[in-house]
Amino acid sequence: MTSPRPAPSRVFAERTLAESGQLALFLEAQRATLRATLDGLTEDEARARLVPSLTTVLGLVKHATFLQVVWYGEAVTGTPRTELGQPDTVDDSFALGPSDTIASVLADYDRAGAVAREVEAAYAADHVVSGHRLGPMTLRWIQLQVLRELAQHNGHADILREQLLAAREPRPAGGAPGSRLLMITGPIAAGKSTLAAEVCRLLRASGRSVALTDLDTVAEMALPTLPSWDQAHAIHAQLVGAWCATDIDVVVDEGTSTPEEVRQVRDRLPAGIPIFHVVLIADYDASLTRALGDPGRGLSKDPDFLRADHDAYARHLPDLPGSWRLEVEGRMPADLAAEVLQRFGA
Repeated sequence: MTSPRPAPSRVFAERTLAESGQLALFLEAQRATLRATLDGLTEDEARARLVPSLTTVLGLVKHATFLQVVWYGEAVTGTPRTELGQPDTVDDSFALGPSDTIASVLADYDRAGAVAREVEAAYAADHVVSGHRLGPMTLRWIQLQVLRELAQHNGHADILREQLLAAREPRPAGGAPGSRLLMITGPIAAGKSTLAAEVCRLLRASGRSVALTDLDTVAEMALPTLPSWDQAHAIHAQLVGAWCATDIDVVVDEGTSTPEEVRQVRDRLPAGIPIFHVVLIADYDASLTRALGDPGRGLSKDPDFLRADHDAYARHLPDLPGSWRLEVEGRMPADLAAEVLQRFGA
């Protein structure tokens, strides 16, 4: 059985423990503190890249799982880290996949911490292990190394978290320039364009400057000779990034429908851009009715084509990162837009 995570304040309350107990307490405090940096963050905030590297709050916690598996798993048992479910390199341990969420990363982190506590309880500090690439080392050395790394990454995560929370505050008049991105993802004929247009109308009516980026509009620039939709997606992502690099208040983007398309846009964003990502949930039959009633639509009116798109979207949905899932059926666009902006904080 593993012991519960103690509050960091216990480090100051328990000052006369033996070496092993004191070291274990400091390690638990660092584990708990790093875990807490994700408290209250949205999925988008946890994944937000505020620096040029892959360092994000969620990525730091994922890396902390990696380092504990390496030091308490590979080093102790000799089992290669890749066979323990971890990447081979440190850099890759910060990378987030489409299926990584706060809940899933924390679950892995907690499992790694539980294994670490079991190892610490099973061996004396002077016990020597030799499974790591560096060669033999004592458990004490492993504990000190993990303590050093956790403390370092706690500092990184704390600074990133402070920036993320500060970005939630409204920008005062005359403050530093910067944009916010409101991203709308959904299947074909879910009402993305209608919702985005209404959101823009309300934002502009409130005095905000707004840029609306739309994948279909980008593609239409090259129709009927569009070389490929891949090129349209690439140019669309560049356009979103370019607008986010200006001092416009809000960039509203619509057109993505897969985790890869979302990633492509995110990769083009300037560091530190706050993102609110709305993922639409739409009914196929209602979407078909909307498509058939839109004279500007072509192939998307075909029931088989639309069904294939909605089926693909349903498969991708669990892996789509997002701040909020929004059910669109049975509600007016104006009501949906008002709720989006309320959650967006505008």
